[in-house]
Formats: sequence, C-alpha cells, structure tokens
Amino acid sequence: MATTKVDSVLLDTTGTASSSTFLRGDGAWAAPSGGGWEFVSAQTASSTANIDFTGLASGYDYQMYGYGVIPATDATYGEWEYGTSGPTYQTSGYDWGADGGYGSGSMSFQGHAEQNGGEFEFEVRNWGNAAGEFGVFEWTIFNPADSGSFTYSICQTGHKDNAGTNVVMTSAGWRDTNEAVTALRFHMTSGNIAAGYFKLFKRANA
Repeated sequence: MATTKVDSVLLDTTGTASSSTFLRGDGAWAAPSGGGWEFVSAQTASSTANIDFTGLASGYDYQMYGYGVIPATDATYGEWEYGTSGPTYQTSGYDWGADGGYGSGSMSFQGHAEQNGGEFEFEVRNWGNAAGEFGVFEWTIFNPADSGSFTYSICQTGHKDNAGTNVVMTSAGWRDTNEAVTALRFHMTSGNIAAGYFKLFKRANA
C-alpha cells in the first residue's frame, strides 16, 4: 500500500475515499455501520391530500419528520396511518394515547387515549391555519416490516391551534394486528395539507 504521512496520520493514496467512507485499521476504505439515522427521501406539500412514504425495508426502524405543516382547513387534526401490502392504508385497530400542554404563558394540561381507533391522531387539540399557525412532528416507527408482532411507534408534536395557542404533545401507540407495515401516511382529518416539509429516515435495528 502506498502511503503519505500528514501530521503523523497515514493516508491510503491508492484507495478510494468519499464522504460516506472511512479508512479502516487494515488500510481498506469502508462505509460506517450501524448507529445513526440515514436519509431516505423527502416530500413538500402544496394542497396535498396525503403524504405517503412507501417501500419500507426489513431490518430498519423509521422516522418521519414534518415541519411547517399548515392544514388547508382550519381547526382540523393531523392523522397518521400504517400501510400494508399494496399498500392498503389501514383504518381500524389503532390504540394510542397522548398527553401534553397548551398555553401562551403558563401551561394547561390535557390528555386523551383511544382504543380501536381509525388512525393515530397523537394530539388532542386542533391545528390552526391562520398566519403564524403551523405544526411540527417527529414520528418513530419500530421495525415496521416485522410481520410477527404489532408495529409500535412514538410521536412528538407541536403546533398552534386555531386560537394561536402553543400546543405540545408526547404520545405512543400501536395497531392490534401482527403484520408487515410497508408504508406510512400523514394527512389531515379534513381537507388537504396546504404546505409543509416531510422527510423519511431509517436506522438499522440489528
């Protein structure tokens, strides 16, 4: 191996380096393994009915981010669903609970739980769509491709309701079916998503 010494570090001048590789102790270039979240894809909403991410692979956990999310219809709610097979987006059997606070100074607290619901809502106060009203969320789904167990997820949301009040929620849920989840969907309970940025990440779970 031809090497060059720079500040007492040996660099491989015959290998191939890139932003996604590192030089191993045996002198070979390799990609890092495990640990972090890897970007998958992104979408931007503009009068969009649904944000769908499909093709979830086996062996990964997933995170969907949404920020700057504005509903086209005032005082509606965000909804999250699992897709299976085709995908077919499932509309029954969701168990979830959410707890959080709202206010513009001191916080008032509010929670809600649902069993065998038609989707995850993960928040208990509406989203506004006036100037300065928007939503943000981070939804983590654990090992969705596992067909031998429920698909569990947790979510953190923040938004302004139709009175311009700050709302923050932490929640968790699952669907009461052993199934492989291959797709994720976000939409509003009523009307389109007027605007918003959405990103999907994955992380090896073994």
